[in-house]
Amino acid sequence: MRLSTVLTAFALLTSQAPAQRPPAAGRDSGGFQVNLPPGWQAKKLNAGEVVATAPNPSEWVMIAPLLAQTEPCAVSLRKNLSSGWSAYPGIKDLNLRVVRPGLVLADFYFHGGQSRGAVLCADTGPRSGMLYCLAASAAQFAAGRDTMLAVLRSFKYGGGGSPAPRPAGNANLPLESWREPSEGAFVSVKPAGWRVEGGVTRISNTDVRTGFRLTSPDARASIVLGDARLNGCTVPGPNGRQFMNQSPGGGKEWCPYRTGEQVAEGYVQRTVANELGVQGLRITSRRARPDLTAAADRLANMAGPSNFRNATGEVTFTGTRNGVPVSGTFVANTLMLYSAAQDLMVGTYTQEVTGYVGPAEMEGSLADAVGRIIGSMKWNMQWVMANRAAGARDAEMVRRYLASQAQLGQQMFEDRMASADRRAAAVGDLLSGQVRLQDAEGNKYTARAGSNYYFLDEQQARVAGTPSDAVVGSDLWKAAGAVDLRPLETIR
Repeated sequence: MRLSTVLTAFALLTSQAPAQRPPAAGRDSGGFQVNLPPGWQAKKLNAGEVVATAPNPSEWVMIAPLLAQTEPCAVSLRKNLSSGWSAYPGIKDLNLRVVRPGLVLADFYFHGGQSRGAVLCADTGPRSGMLYCLAASAAQFAAGRDTMLAVLRSFKYGGGGSPAPRPAGNANLPLESWREPSEGAFVSVKPAGWRVEGGVTRISNTDVRTGFRLTSPDARASIVLGDARLNGCTVPGPNGRQFMNQSPGGGKEWCPYRTGEQVAEGYVQRTVANELGVQGLRITSRRARPDLTAAADRLANMAGPSNFRNATGEVTFTGTRNGVPVSGTFVANTLMLYSAAQDLMVGTYTQEVTGYVGPAEMEGSLADAVGRIIGSMKWNMQWVMANRAAGARDAEMVRRYLASQAQLGQQMFEDRMASADRRAAAVGDLLSGQVRLQDAEGNKYTARAGSNYYFLDEQQARVAGTPSDAVVGSDLWKAAGAVDLRPLETIR
């Protein structure tokens, strides 16, 4: 999704006059580029957010990537703003509207009405999005709106100063457009002429995975972007190991907890060595990436604290491929959702891998290509929203099924308890020599057991203390006659 297209939605905030680009100076720092008016300052934060501030600190803009999203922008943005966001304290008069599917705009006041803010949230993938934020004093917001929009429009990731000269073998690979082949989930770029294998794998509507392997025409280099065969893992608790001989199903398996570093190392040793044909593979370094882990955790928890925890790690290696020395790097992440009660199940986690392998002289160009491919992905919003809707329907169907199963189980329990109560009462009647009776109208009586037939003397019943006192027992059937007798049926 192009930034310029996304940002046109901000025109809904105030007047519809076209924004005029203010005089600006180009800035290039820390992996991003932005044009800033005189006196403005830009800073990149640890999680990839970039904040640009005017000389008046109450006027600022922010761009923030969202990773590990569990809900679409229409849901997460409302939760985030309603529950309190430190960047916008004391939000009031929140106006949130859907510009189009996957694009949600919020307009509001904060600081007790003294400041005005706006946030645009754009879904960019099944589990990712972008936030574009504005803020200024309420009195100056309309006047500064065009300046702030111009700063946002000029922003792009990349850059970071003049690049160091590269060897000829590390020149940027030429790229060509590429569309995900199986379901048209996204468009991106790839090295020109490279073969693409893989696509979208649908385990279920609530577990849709992507995994691709790109191979150079001479088969000397490969790029891996995810692997749909990596199942989710269920980590058993102290009392849950008895279930490990049974598959949890649903695209999951029982396994111990693994960090991203452990997943990357295992993937390199198994898949890269065997399937990509790297002989004599030797791991040269392995390390956790706390910087990437912390950034992913902050983004995953932007809507509030949660039980999600990331663990990212990196592995580098060397070896030979078809007799040619090669090297490579793989980064993996595990996203763990910890259970509130961990007696039976500690939690579940998903696994993601990305990496490359090729001749040592191509390492720079391969790393650059991976970044450009991922950075160029533009997800098909219709596909994303359709998947979310299908997943929500399936989740609701499972919820209804589980609710009906619980109701059936409760009814079976109640029926068993009622049956047990009847048996206990029958035993009590037998031991006490009592019999229970009812007439044709369903009225119930008790009498001393020992007769074949029982009748109600209705005349006696009218003067007796209780109707049961007027029950007459007999070994012979008596027809109604001078005495008004009503036949009773033995029910127990």
